[in-house]
Formats: sequence, structure tokens, C-alpha cells
Amino acid sequence: MEIKELTVDKWIDHLKKHPVPELMDEECVSALENVRAEYGSTVSHGAGLEVRLSEEARYVDYIMNIDTKEIPHAESLWYELDYAAFRDAKKEIIPCLFVNVSPDEDGSYKRIRDEMFPVMMGEQRTELLKKAFDDVVSRFPKGAHIKQVGSMSSRGELDIMRLVIAFPSWEMIPEGLSRIGWPGDPKALQEALAPWRETGMAAVNIDLGENGVLPKIGMETSSRWRQPILVDKFIDRLETAGLCIPSKGQALRRWIRLRPQGDPFIQTLIAYFKLAYKDGRITEAKAYLEQSPYIHHHYFEGYESPVRLDVRLADGTKEIPYEKAASLITKAAENGVTTLHLYGSHNKNLLQKVMRLCDEKKIAAKIVIPDPEDSDPQFNMNTLVKWELENGNIEELSRTAKKAEELGIKEFTICSGEPCSREELERAAGFVEEWQRDEKHEMSVAADPCFSQLKAFMGGEDPKQNPNRGIESGCMAGRAFFAVRPDGSFTPCLKSEKKGVKNKTIKVYWEELAADLPDSHTDSCEGCHYRRRCRPCPAKKEWTGSCPLRII
Repeated sequence: MEIKELTVDKWIDHLKKHPVPELMDEECVSALENVRAEYGSTVSHGAGLEVRLSEEARYVDYIMNIDTKEIPHAESLWYELDYAAFRDAKKEIIPCLFVNVSPDEDGSYKRIRDEMFPVMMGEQRTELLKKAFDDVVSRFPKGAHIKQVGSMSSRGELDIMRLVIAFPSWEMIPEGLSRIGWPGDPKALQEALAPWRETGMAAVNIDLGENGVLPKIGMETSSRWRQPILVDKFIDRLETAGLCIPSKGQALRRWIRLRPQGDPFIQTLIAYFKLAYKDGRITEAKAYLEQSPYIHHHYFEGYESPVRLDVRLADGTKEIPYEKAASLITKAAENGVTTLHLYGSHNKNLLQKVMRLCDEKKIAAKIVIPDPEDSDPQFNMNTLVKWELENGNIEELSRTAKKAEELGIKEFTICSGEPCSREELERAAGFVEEWQRDEKHEMSVAADPCFSQLKAFMGGEDPKQNPNRGIESGCMAGRAFFAVRPDGSFTPCLKSEKKGVKNKTIKVYWEELAADLPDSHTDSCEGCHYRRRCRPCPAKKEWTGSCPLRII
């Protein structure tokens, strides 16, 4: 799904749509309007909340990622707004600032020290801390590097800077900190960290003063977690250790399970946890909750509202009247639908009126046909060819795709028609891969999600490496879209044999549909290399047993 830049307004709206009262009381929620008043129209690449897990108090610090051209060598800044900074509407909101950094080609940090720091932190503080900074950098163990630099000016900390240092492993942290001048006991730190060790790179927050590294430190762990079961286990550990009160633990569990919003894409996750260390023990835990525009939806079965509506405008002698279609499209737009697939009508007048209305409602309308020979030149720019691979017709694929491109059609997908052979599946996959490699083509060719077997096959046998997963890994009926028949009834998909549902709102129908998603696997799928990355079409469940993927 396309990533869209959103304003702070949109992030706050989404947050209010999914309240977490255990984390934010009414006063805190109300105070976010002060953030909106000052930054509402500002484009942000994501937003977040800093949550103190062991405190009963229900307030958060607010975080935004915003582009900058003012600070050398920085593309964007993380604005961390302390609750005290945005609680009072009469005060100007002064943020703490964090910026991602990387070393120079020679491994030093001279550019950021000499060019970034004076602009970001001021000449006076830069001069005060320059010697201490150079001393710390010169003592870095192999593989350690600065991940972020922070200025905590809003807290009055004008004589220090925050450094977030990434270490290749947890085992390196105590010795590495001792090496750069941290005044704490490395053995005590090693013992305190042992229960919280996580695989992969570890990041440590330190404060740097004129005379070197200060005692307080914080460990970032479990970076960008989204898998609910893993998050649950880590929260359990925090609760057992007394670092997270149960009400906040439950709020985090709910947050990580919120279904993604489809378009514009917004997904909730926990960016990382941070453990504060002081005087030989872990004293506090924080969770950094994120609203992200980047897709991490692999563990979720559907979007919170439909992003697409499939409409069969005509079926035999029955056709949807324009007035009824217009009412449906208006309600669809109100419910977050951004794409409309139109089937079955050759009524130009009806199609023109529907397309115009969709344009007004900012819905991308596509006329879906099975063969480019059925296309109308007037609508070719908005036509999607869904070509069905059937037993014996693989020889027609290349000719059909080329014909579609010649007609000016921009989108072509391969769908499942009936059982095909392993050889035909392989040839279809090879054709798609070759087409996609050739940059001369103006028309896109891809495996349709409904043909999950083809998508899974193209991803390879290793389920850990196969990218065919998540909402779009197979049949998306009830996950990303639903359909409407000419009589106005709702159905999961136009191929579904279920009786249509009438007299229900889109919202109610979607909630019921998403709560009862079918498992389209059969007993014959057991043991198949691709099972974890394949979700076949439920309407074709009867031939799953002869699926061409079943080569074990």
C-alpha cells in the first residue's frame, strides 16, 4: 500500500479514534489540542507516545518526526514534547530534539560536531562539550557507533547532550560504557542487564556533560516490535519485575492489537522499550508507542475498515440504478473506501457518471475486465485486466498482456481460474518476473492476491524468507474489501456463493465479516512448504487438493 505523508492533525485524530485511557486521562487527551494548535498542519512521518509503565499517573510525552532544512546533515528531527511543555495552552511548546546521525567516511564525527551541533545546540554548549564528546568517540569499542544525538533544552539541560550509542551486542554494554568513561560499576550493570538481554544490536542512552559521561543511563530494547505474542511475553516480564503496573500492561496489549488503518496507512506498534538504570538496578521502564505509516501488518488478518469495494453494476438483465450506486459510493467514501472495482456493465452513461462521482469522492475507480478485447478505449486508462490462468491457456498469457499494454491499459493481474499444472504455474511466475525486470513496460503485471498459490510460489519455499504474508498475502475478502451485487446485497466477494446480505450498514457488515473469516486451507495443505505463506481463494476451495504447489 502506498505510504502517504500525514499532518500532525491526522495522527492526533487517529489516536483519539483509539483511546487508551489507562495511559492518557481526559486532561492529557485535552492537552493534545495544544499540540494540534501549534503543529496541526505540519507534515510528520509518524507519531509516538512515551509511556512511563510503573507510574499510576496517566499522561504521556508526545513525539513527532518532522523534516528539517535548518540543521546541517539532518534530514528530519524527532520532536519530543514533554507533557509539561504542551499542557499549558498559554506557553510556547519547546521540544527536546533528537536527530539520527552517522559517522564520516573516516569513522569520525567531525562534521556533526563542527557543523550540526552549533546549529542544533548552540555555539556555547558545543564549545563546552566538544572535548568530552571527542574523548568519548575516541574510546568507542569496535562496532559501536552513535545512533542519535539529543538536545534536552526544554528541560533546562543546557550544559549536557544526550547520546544514543548502538553496541553490536548486549554483552559489550558494561565494558563498552566503562571504556568511554561511564562512572558506574560495570559488574553491577552486567548483573542488572542479564534478565533483559535481547538478541541483536543494543542501544544505550547516556548524558554527556563537560566532564564526561554522567551516571544515569537507559537501555533501548525490543526494537520495533509488532508480533503480539512476543510483546505479551516481554510485558509479562516487566510486570513480574514490578516495572509495569497491570493497567498499563493491558493497554499496551490492546495497542499492539489494533487493526491497521488501510488508506492512508496507519499502524500501531511499540517502537522499543527503554530500561532506566541507576545505582546497580533497573529503576524504571518506558514504552515508546508508535503510529507508523510503514507496513508492519504481517500479523493481522484485516484492516479496521474496507479500503476497496467491488461492485457488479450489471448481471444479465439486472443493473444497479445510478441513484443507488451513488448512495453506495458516498457511504463507501465515508467509511474509508479509497478504491472501487467495477464489474459487468457496458452502459457507458452509467460508467461515466459513476467515474465522475468517484473522482469527486477521491475514490480511484477501475473497470475490471477479464480480457483486453473487452475494453473500451474511452476507459482504458482506468481499466484493470484480471486474466485467469486456466488449465491449457498459458500460451495466451504473453499475447494477452502485450495486447493490453498496446491499448494503453496500465494494470494487469493474473488470477486463478481452475487447477493448472506445476509447469503452467512456473511459466506464469517466470513471465511476471521477466516483465517486472524490463523497465520499458508502462503497464504493471503482477500475481493477483487472490491467486495466493502463484504469489507464494514466487516468494520461494523458505517460509521465513517468503514475503507473501499478512493481509495482502492471499484472498482479501473481509480483510481489505467486500463486494456488492446488482441487487444491492453485500457479499464477501463476487465469486462467493453465499446469499447476499441486505439492510446493513457498511460498518456493521464489515465488523461481522471480519469477525468470521474463513480458513481456505484443506487437509491436503498440511506439510506443504508454502502453507504459512499461502491463503487460497475460499470460493475455489474444492480444488485446493489438486493445487500445483503441493510438491513436498
